[in-house]
Amino acid sequence: MLERNKISNNKLALYSRRDVAELLKIGISSLDAIPESELARVRLGKSIRFTSDSILKYIKSKESNSKGGD
Repeated sequence: MLERNKISNNKLALYSRRDVAELLKIGISSLDAIPESELARVRLGKSIRFTSDSILKYIKSKESNSKGGD
């Protein structure tokens, strides 16, 4: 999904809550429970969107947390 919507030619890709929940393989309510300090959001009116950078940063932070906690 992130591959398809790469940022190119100065265009910013934004992902919906549904897109991100599907990518992370979690429900939307679980996504909503993630603090904004861990997964940054962009609010456009009533819509909530996520940038590819914030999604990748969140995944990398979880990846590094899991390496030390076995």
